[in-house]
Amino acid sequence: MIKVPYGISNFEILRKGNYYFVDRTDFIAKLEDLPTLYHFFLRPRRFGKSLWLSILEYYYDVCKADQFVELFGALKIGQNPTAQANQYLVLSFDFSGIDTSTQAQAQHGFLVKVRTGIKQLLHKYPERFDAVDLKKIDEAQSPEEALLNWHETWISKAKGAKVFVLIDEYDHFTNRILIYNREHFRQVVGREGYYRSFFEVLKTATQQGIVERIFVTGVTPVTLDSLTSGFNIGHNLTLDLSWHNLLGFNEQEVTTLLNGAGIPPLELPSTLADLRDWYNGYQFHQHAASRLYNPDMLLYFVREFQMQKAYPSTMLDVNISSDYSRISQTLTLGDYDKNTALLQELIDEKVVKGGLTVQFSLEKDWTHDDMLSLLFYNGLITIEAEQLGEYVFKIPNQVIRELYFGMFKDLILKQAQLFDDQIDLHGKMVQLAMHKSPRAFFDQVSQVLASLDNRDYRKLDEKHVKSIIVALLHTSNVYFVRSEYPVGNGYVDLLLLNRNKTKVAYQFAFELKYLKKTDSSRAPKVLQAAKEQLQTYLKHPDLQQAVGQYTPLSAWVVVLIGTECYALEEVGSLDVS
Repeated sequence: MIKVPYGISNFEILRKGNYYFVDRTDFIAKLEDLPTLYHFFLRPRRFGKSLWLSILEYYYDVCKADQFVELFGALKIGQNPTAQANQYLVLSFDFSGIDTSTQAQAQHGFLVKVRTGIKQLLHKYPERFDAVDLKKIDEAQSPEEALLNWHETWISKAKGAKVFVLIDEYDHFTNRILIYNREHFRQVVGREGYYRSFFEVLKTATQQGIVERIFVTGVTPVTLDSLTSGFNIGHNLTLDLSWHNLLGFNEQEVTTLLNGAGIPPLELPSTLADLRDWYNGYQFHQHAASRLYNPDMLLYFVREFQMQKAYPSTMLDVNISSDYSRISQTLTLGDYDKNTALLQELIDEKVVKGGLTVQFSLEKDWTHDDMLSLLFYNGLITIEAEQLGEYVFKIPNQVIRELYFGMFKDLILKQAQLFDDQIDLHGKMVQLAMHKSPRAFFDQVSQVLASLDNRDYRKLDEKHVKSIIVALLHTSNVYFVRSEYPVGNGYVDLLLLNRNKTKVAYQFAFELKYLKKTDSSRAPKVLQAAKEQLQTYLKHPDLQQAVGQYTPLSAWVVVLIGTECYALEEVGSLDVS
């Protein structure tokens, strides 16, 4: 049985504990083959960046040399090590977890992080440094001073030793500052800002021969672009095709993991298909040969399956949810209405078109492409295709789609001046799922529509109404919700499938029709056509295959006129008993 390394970002623990490990160590040789020495690599949260830096630390740090064979011997780089293995003194910084509540707390938190990184380096080499050297770092009143004190100590006691600087989550705290206080962000990264000064001193260290290599990870290039001349020596590998597969799992690696995780062989194809839908889809270059699975999402699923011998109750890891749910906070960057319209377009149309911003600048207005690019770097959209220099973006997978719908539901309820505790969505879903009674749920839909103000109501059409319904269904966490599910030559408007083979009593297919009040005379004909359409779908093997062998499906037609439910009728079923 494979040991699942969920949440483990320390390379030594992973290797000595015999955890599942995808060997990408051949990228170390590729790194050394590059003509550049100072590198940035950006990926969404929880994509394996910290583990990669841990691999670099254990490979290059001179004080880890005695562990080389044990940790790397069986890996690609261990079979063909480079001449630079264990030849550096490694200085590591981690800029996550900084309190940004106030400007003073953010600056102090950053100072503590810088001091900590330098002191850990000095502690690793007690034969070179003593308590006096550590005291100099502790007495530094700014990050810039801490680095300069280290430079002075280094020149006097370790001149000639090569240093490799690793920085994890370089923009974790600056991204939070950007969202909540753009002026504070400008001060931090601007000409006199302490963050910019830190990178300027680091740049000076490369010129003085103290620092030979740098590798930095983070999520977006906004902070990097804002530093401008403060650190203009970095080479960004993020969109380089040859580095596309450094992090994340491909299909074959996922299959290997599932085979070793206890998934019954007969269930492997259907499980892989589910995981492909939920966790796959990331593409960071338009010419990449394959898409990538989010490793954290996948490891969460496998860990839960091993413990429960069944799918987890929710496919969305709460840790992922808390990280990615900050999407709603990005709406404050630029024009809020335009940003929410963009998210609405993603939900309704499933794809959006635009460009990737080459360099972010807070000195100009935040554009449509800036917002798209920010979503892309955060893993909230991914590249679907490229057309004449313009990218087509889409939501990468079901996990991210559910996050969008959760945010969209919150926006709709806010517009309708309703709250979760007022609508008792769970109770209405129990009626639907266990008693085959969708009336209470669609009455709730009518209440939401009726509560929207006139400005929003005038914009309602069938597509928008369906988005509201899907958002309510998604966030109830009861069904896999499939919108426009292909059946033969047509599409079922809404297909509600089991998340767990024993969880609900019924699955559902809904054919949804929406008419404005001015078109109400068409309702009888629309209702009849919808019934015939749905009855045709019920006979098709595509729908029968989707339903599976465990839970019966009930097929309903729903016709909404304005804010009222004109018709809600069951037209057939698929009995799988």
